[in-house]
Amino acid sequence: VDTLLERLDQSDSPLQSAVADAALVAARRRAEEGETDRAVAILEAVRQSEAPQHIRIGATDLLVRTQGSESLPLLRELLQADDDEFFAVALQASREISGDEITQALVEQLEQQPPRRTALLLLALGDRGDEDALPAVREAVQSDETVVQIAAIEALGQLGDSSDVDRLMESVELDPAQQV
Repeated sequence: VDTLLERLDQSDSPLQSAVADAALVAARRRAEEGETDRAVAILEAVRQSEAPQHIRIGATDLLVRTQGSESLPLLRELLQADDDEFFAVALQASREISGDEITQALVEQLEQQPPRRTALLLLALGDRGDEDALPAVREAVQSDETVVQIAAIEALGQLGDSSDVDRLMESVELDPAQQV
């Protein structure tokens, strides 16, 4: 494994992909064998390398899954990434990793992201099923952005209770300008 890591940034493009891919396999094995620290070190090296993006994305995904809730700092970084593929890794991981702090990280991003990403965050919050997200989801139902409002309604349907029925009914009333 150490030899692979040494060659990670020294290889030409075709060989570099093979070396990085082999490092991912080695990291997965280490994680399965309970050698989490070693797996994390390998994955960090691949993530920081000049390997092709799809391999770095795979390393990032495996790193988050290997670390679980300990990956919160990385998850926050990924949620703020400009690259949609890394953002998608964070969203998928947030659906699978439990913990109030993960929910809070998603909620914190709602105000910081453009509407399309806000909608994706709301859908992830709904999938998480964590009622701590309800205040933020209820607020998002009132958004001026249709894509955000639709996602918030869906998330509210997953998280809310009978007291949210009126809020949902109000949200489906069309503005005269929106009527067809």
